[in-house]
Amino acid sequence: MDFKNFVREFEENVVMVAEGTLEMSTVLENLEDWDSLAVVSTMAIADNMFGVQLDGEEIVSCTTFGELIDKVKNQLSGA
Repeated sequence: MDFKNFVREFEENVVMVAEGTLEMSTVLENLEDWDSLAVVSTMAIADNMFGVQLDGEEIVSCTTFGELIDKVKNQLSGA
């Protein structure tokens, strides 16, 4: 699993920050563009890139970017 493209897409097109800005400890609600549209966009990216279907509640429950990545990885592994 290569998450580099997912991270780049999330940074550039979802939360609109420069590439390489996010860290696993980044608190999502502290990002200016983290809103309901960003949640829907994240769902679409996860589905398009990995065939992973997250629901909005799963994404909103994530506090940090690392937790979001873990949710996607858990879906991929079937956990």
